[in-house]
Amino acid sequence: MQTNNVLTRKVLVITSTLLLLHSIVYSQVDKYMNNCIKAYDLVYNKPAGFVEVYPELPYFAGNRIVPNAYIYELQSEKSDITICISVMDLASINDSAIIKFDPMADRNANFIRKIRLYADTLHDQNFFFPEKYVKHTFHASDAAIYKLNNTTSYRNKYPFCKVLSIHKKDKTDIEISYFYNESSKPYIKQCIKQTQEMLTFKE
Repeated sequence: MQTNNVLTRKVLVITSTLLLLHSIVYSQVDKYMNNCIKAYDLVYNKPAGFVEVYPELPYFAGNRIVPNAYIYELQSEKSDITICISVMDLASINDSAIIKFDPMADRNANFIRKIRLYADTLHDQNFFFPEKYVKHTFHASDAAIYKLNNTTSYRNKYPFCKVLSIHKKDKTDIEISYFYNESSKPYIKQCIKQTQEMLTFKE
């Protein structure tokens, strides 16, 4: 009887610990996202049908690790689609310092350069949103959607990726990466259409 009571207490302790860890992880996601929203004057509307996931590694489009990129991840409850959100602070970039290494460097031109470097134009076309739509909807300077020419599968599960890139001059670059596979390929276009306004700048 005493042994059973001890086992019961151990099970309760383990269960409570797991629930606490789960709570800590998700509170971290909320905390980081809220800090990011405040820091960059963003408006975030969590899309329906997606759950928050605490990312394991920093990610930025092009399979790069970027120290000052903010990471936030969502997974679809219905289809095999994962969304990664990265936010880069352009205001913290010292133009005069990077020009020493690259005379053509420009923190605002980086938006276009990344698309030219990483877009898979062989299998898809880049789409640039009309200027009026960008200003009215995103309250930004530029925005585009392109297929990422990624060489590795994200989480060893998603070989394809489309990126919604939003640029606000001198302030912030946002990249919303939509990872998908063969099974979710038919749904990716509709998914982007339904969620592309989930993260915008305040007016």
